[in-house]
Amino acid sequence: MFNKSRLKVARQRAELTMRELASRVGIEPRTVTGYEAGEYLPGDDVARKFALVLGFPLEFFTAGRSLHLPHRGRAFGHRQQSVYGTDCASS
Repeated sequence: MFNKSRLKVARQRAELTMRELASRVGIEPRTVTGYEAGEYLPGDDVARKFALVLGFPLEFFTAGRSLHLPHRGRAFGHRQQSVYGTDCASS
């Protein structure tokens, strides 16, 4: 199932407004608002566009388990440092 909270986190980390994200994905700003509020779920094609535009793997938006986020300014998939100071490979 699509995780609305992760969409908001990814959008904010990309420093995009809802309007900017909507424009890049090709949907109405109100639609982004609805996804983030959990009013409805995006289809597979829109979810893939979110992943591409925001630079996160599709699984980030659908996974039920906790995922490590890279530090800002680093691409998802690079090695990162956990909050405990050890390296961890991203999923």
